[in-house]
Amino acid sequence: MTIEQTNVIGIASIGPESGDVFLSISDHLEWDEEGEHLLLLHNKINAYVSFVEGGEIYERSPQYAGRKIVINVTNKYPPSEQASLFFRLTQDAMGEAGIGPRHRNPTSHQSKV
Repeated sequence: MTIEQTNVIGIASIGPESGDVFLSISDHLEWDEEGEHLLLLHNKINAYVSFVEGGEIYERSPQYAGRKIVINVTNKYPPSEQASLFFRLTQDAMGEAGIGPRHRNPTSHQSKV
């Protein structure tokens, strides 16, 4: 789901090889309004983390219980330097919550941040 809809949890899927649950965030915005963009992204990720930590994910989809949860952020545009720092810091916070972060951008097919 787009980052502009901060209170909506979008696509959830189970990885066919890993069995992990992937919660996907699609970031289609350019980085020209960096501060606003980062705030939207921060709020969207926090909503996803709350969805997992509060157990709502398991109430809605009991088949996800016992699986690793991965929040997958895909950017349409390469992240700015500040955004790259944000993704590194987010990795630590999500790791503490037991959530695997994954970040994709157009310049690198897949990067774990």
